[in-house]
Amino acid sequence: MFRNLTPSLSLCILFLYESLVYALGCTDMTTYVRNLINKGSQYNVLCVKITQSMMGFGMFSPELMEVFKQNTHSVNVNEDEIDIITLNKLAKDYNIELPDKHFHAGMIAVVYLGNMNGKKVIVKLRRNGITERIRHGCEHTNAMYNWISKFTAFSKNLKTVLLSLKSITQTSDYLISQCNFENEIHVMKTTREEVENYPLLLKNIVIPEVYNKPDDITDTNFIIMEYLDGVFANELTDMDERVHYLDDLITYYTLMGWFFTYFHTDIHCGNVIYMKQDGQLKLGLIDFGMVLQTTEFMQEGLRYMTDIQQKKFTPGEEYRLINYITTDKLDLETLSKDQIEFINEKVVMLIDSVAKNEFNELVLLQIVDDISIKLNMEIVVNLEFFLILISSTMINSTLKVLAGYDSKIIESRVNKVMLEILE
Repeated sequence: MFRNLTPSLSLCILFLYESLVYALGCTDMTTYVRNLINKGSQYNVLCVKITQSMMGFGMFSPELMEVFKQNTHSVNVNEDEIDIITLNKLAKDYNIELPDKHFHAGMIAVVYLGNMNGKKVIVKLRRNGITERIRHGCEHTNAMYNWISKFTAFSKNLKTVLLSLKSITQTSDYLISQCNFENEIHVMKTTREEVENYPLLLKNIVIPEVYNKPDDITDTNFIIMEYLDGVFANELTDMDERVHYLDDLITYYTLMGWFFTYFHTDIHCGNVIYMKQDGQLKLGLIDFGMVLQTTEFMQEGLRYMTDIQQKKFTPGEEYRLINYITTDKLDLETLSKDQIEFINEKVVMLIDSVAKNEFNELVLLQIVDDISIKLNMEIVVNLEFFLILISSTMINSTLKVLAGYDSKIIESRVNKVMLEILE
């Protein structure tokens, strides 16, 4: 329909059309998102990532999780995106038997399930040209944001979609960083070692072993790793097992932020494998391409959110919190009484969303936008904190699926795990 137009304009028209159809009540959310993914991916490789960023916002029905799963692992692949020469070299150098058909295909890589010396292994092969495709995708998404922002007054739902687009436009370099397989290998090895430092709390966490030879790590376009045999969250049927996995995942996420070198920011449903090994429930984590190096700033933010969840947040720290999450520091002496009361009201909303495990980048963007309008000044969100919230959104989507979308179960398990760790 839009093939003769530029990719930016084609995707913008498609996105605006589907969003308006949804906003007017002419289609349901499942159909809306499916159309965006299936049609939009023809023009922008980031379409799946855009919809993934909306998974944790409580907007989707459980049925839509299958759509996300299919598109997370079954992204269309063109023949020219597969490096056949590298595949053939790997088969020879590592004695790997590889099938003709790939096992999974994501936004960044094509994945093969092979056999190496009688052992199942995963070969993750970076798509040819993916870095440029992501860069162009970010440019197109930015164009969409600029266009669609003109129409948000017509619908609250459209405003939410716009904020999701905005979150993508602010993280282009971060998205491209996941194409660096050398760094991913380093992160996997480091995290695997650090998990072993907590034999009691993290005894059920499994990080795949990497099999790349030393000479095949620098500037590599492939990763050979251990195969984790398990299922995804929506395939689990036993609620007791789901609760067990909830505790393990919350424990890992908490300790990772406090004590690990790297912070995995992409723990969505497709990157968590639920396994049984020797009768024990195990939780496998994959895809360490999107990470942050842990900093004191990050740990301070996590302590803020933990204190709020544990009801330890001290009244009167509202401005400290706002100044923490933004790059612009508010000067109380320059604000009117009405402006101060407005900020107080927004901070209460922020704290309440954290306490309910509902805080994400869209909530933050909306609050900051509201304050910017009230103060008649542009307030910029701190990028590092923003990326932490994206990671929170991703893991919250996974926790919701595990808990059967019961927020009370998640809240009770978070409180339980926090108390156990703090003890």
